[in-house]
Amino acid sequence: MKKKLIALIMVFCMAFSLVACGKKEVEISTKGPYNFGTSKTAKNAFSPNKQETLFGYTFTIPEYMGDKAGNSTSDTIYYYAEQNGKVAMLMVQEFSATGMKEEDIEKNAGSYMTGVKSTLTGYKSYQSDYVKIAGHTGYREYLDCTMAGLTCNTVIYMFYDEGKGKGVSIFWSESENTDFTYFDDVQQIVNSVQ
Repeated sequence: MKKKLIALIMVFCMAFSLVACGKKEVEISTKGPYNFGTSKTAKNAFSPNKQETLFGYTFTIPEYMGDKAGNSTSDTIYYYAEQNGKVAMLMVQEFSATGMKEEDIEKNAGSYMTGVKSTLTGYKSYQSDYVKIAGHTGYREYLDCTMAGLTCNTVIYMFYDEGKGKGVSIFWSESENTDFTYFDDVQQIVNSVQ
């Protein structure tokens, strides 16, 4: 009887662990997304701002980020809050998502981020979750990476628009040597997308 009870408990535990494997866990570090922000003042200068139409969506961009940078292309737009040996870069990019549905974001976010990881060095994720962007379910991930030889705090947002057959990613990265931290203003930019 005792052996049967132990076997039953083991079967239950195995079944429970298999069910739990399907659940998406969100990695959250106590380090958090604002690794350098504690020693820097938040810019919090969303006004004055300007309306920009990027890939069929309206974005509100703070004026201090300037105009679309000269290195922008037909599918990637750059803005810079600081330069001269500092990384404070906003990148908005359009990509094909033909046949993708909004609910696919959950199963495809991992493969999208794998592609992003392949372009970055020093990639370390701290937090990821699902958010609403322009009325669509979107994905957000905070991470560290190295750009231009500098350690950067980064946040990446992405969403699919199945009606338009495309996706949009919003990428913000700031290095440890910037004068300000911009994460609050970047969140306002994302919240402004229509």
